[in-house]
Amino acid sequence: MRRFLNLTVLLVVLAVGSVAFAIWGWSHQAAALELTTSDVLYRAFGSITLLTFYEDASSFNHDWRVEVARWLGLATFSVIGAKAVMLLLSKQLAEIGGRQRSGHLLIVGDHGVARWVAEAAGARRVLTTWITDSVAPEPPVPGVLVVERRWNADVAETFGADRARQCLVAFGDEARLIAAVRDLRQAAPKVPVVMNCADPWFAERMDELENISGVRIVSEAQLALRALHWTHPPFLVAKALGQQRIHAVMLGFGRGGEAAMTDLLLSSLVTYLGKPKLTIIDPRAREIEASLMLRCPDLRGSVDIEVIDPGFSYDSRIVPRAALEAAHADVPITVVYVSLDNDQRSMAAAISMQALVRRAGWTIGPIFTRVSAHGALPDQGVEGEAGQSAGLVSFGSMYDFASGIGLFESDPDALPRQFHEAYRRGAPDHAAASMPWEELREEHRESNRRLVMHLPAKLASSGFDLRQWIDAQRRPGGLDDNGARLFVVPNFAADPQMLEALAELEHERWMMERRLGGWSPGDKRDNNRRIHPDLRPYEDLSEHSKQFDREIIIAAAAALQSSYLERRG
Repeated sequence: MRRFLNLTVLLVVLAVGSVAFAIWGWSHQAAALELTTSDVLYRAFGSITLLTFYEDASSFNHDWRVEVARWLGLATFSVIGAKAVMLLLSKQLAEIGGRQRSGHLLIVGDHGVARWVAEAAGARRVLTTWITDSVAPEPPVPGVLVVERRWNADVAETFGADRARQCLVAFGDEARLIAAVRDLRQAAPKVPVVMNCADPWFAERMDELENISGVRIVSEAQLALRALHWTHPPFLVAKALGQQRIHAVMLGFGRGGEAAMTDLLLSSLVTYLGKPKLTIIDPRAREIEASLMLRCPDLRGSVDIEVIDPGFSYDSRIVPRAALEAAHADVPITVVYVSLDNDQRSMAAAISMQALVRRAGWTIGPIFTRVSAHGALPDQGVEGEAGQSAGLVSFGSMYDFASGIGLFESDPDALPRQFHEAYRRGAPDHAAASMPWEELREEHRESNRRLVMHLPAKLASSGFDLRQWIDAQRRPGGLDDNGARLFVVPNFAADPQMLEALAELEHERWMMERRLGGWSPGDKRDNNRRIHPDLRPYEDLSEHSKQFDREIIIAAAAALQSSYLERRG
């Protein structure tokens, strides 16, 4: 597109110059040839066509001004011809260039995520090829080569999948998603692949079913919630409100409800709060409860769950006031998640919920509302400040996903990788996750990412000012304007009492993760039946298991310190 713009500017300059010189030349001859102004203009435009000569001006045809005009005219028509060829063959020429690319970002699929990532790549001027078998996107994506081809292994080879820096696969159809990933693994076995899967639970189970190495499986809802909980930690909201437990209300469980539940529970366990509570309000209440109990039979060991059927309503502005009042009276509400089936319904329910809270005089934290449009709601989230309650905070837009997926970072898994290396130094050789990061199953990589997700809660539980940590992440090298450290990495092992408290907290987090994954307690470990003997209170663990939790805390401090030093370097 920039090349076409430059050609257009050149064309205008040449055309204006040609006409100007022609008018100048014929004006110089006007008196001798008795030419009127109309004659001068006519002959000026005729001269630049290179075809028009005049018998009465045979001695003037080689006037230098007219000659310059003719050459400029020739150049003008040459540029017009070149531009016409480029316009006619732009697609073919671009594809020829795309086949020679290396070090590019390769996007495959027709999901909406693909376009948002392509636009984000174009805005960052990242060399990108997007292969889609749908109609070419409108409007075109600036700076991105869009190839309209049905994806298969031959297309992967043709467009240099093995030379790509990273690949994103995003299809709405899960069957096509898996097939495309298989093709990529065959054509480019060493290239990192990110696979977008809308259903977080399906994404977690995919690795077990397929065991496709080197593929990171993500969902928009999951990444959106992780980013949200990083900037608006629910445990800080509860602390600011003076609450003893986190009580999260979920209006709707469809668009991201399960991801909200999972990431809330795994990121918000702290030493100073009791057992969390979830209130799920959805017309499919019985179905949701049955599904959770089937997939996570021991989940209530880590969280109190109440599932309420509000009755079906076409109007999402009708929120179940009586049920909400009863839930708030039982345990004060901390935050609300709204995850309905489209943006309009989500925003309507969120605004109605906000009105109910303020009419009732409750003081709660933000109402998190999932919407696909970036900036659809103003960020009103204020955690427990005087006079503020139920601020609206939107999350989950495709723009946020495209920016937060990590495709434009050199190593988005840097901190999880450091966690893993610290873990390997203390893990037994026979442990399933004791292998190098590159050889890890996605399930174990995700477990390390969840450890990172819980870092703010561990820091807050140690008495650390979490705002300093959050501010430091936004500053180059973790330094303030004067070059001083914004935070000092805490040494969790220096205080034995604190180390023991954090080890117990880590065990609770691990049990939550296991229970969400469908594990249950038993006398002997059985991976196939998902039974683990350590799913019991910390005080009942063997000393060996307790020491393992302590090592995780020490590894967390080491990973933090390593990350901090690398950022400073």
